[in-house]
Amino acid sequence: MKIQVLGGGAWGMALARLLAGYGHTTHIWVYDKEELDLLCQTRGNEALLPGVKLHESTVVSGHLCRAVSCHARNSSTHLLC
Repeated sequence: MKIQVLGGGAWGMALARLLAGYGHTTHIWVYDKEELDLLCQTRGNEALLPGVKLHESTVVSGHLCRAVSCHARNSSTHLLC
């Protein structure tokens, strides 16, 4: 299953990590530029979830239009907010 998580806060990170751990193709969209850079570089955010890292397979993006249009074009992609 392909899943797009909107929001890179603690809830979005935990959800993306859980779903990727179950083998789903997971993308996470992050609004804040600093948060986006941090997730891209370290795969985690110690202030929100100490010791928790996103799976290497999880794609991190700052492009909302791509995230939403991917969902709209592909009915097998699930969008979670």
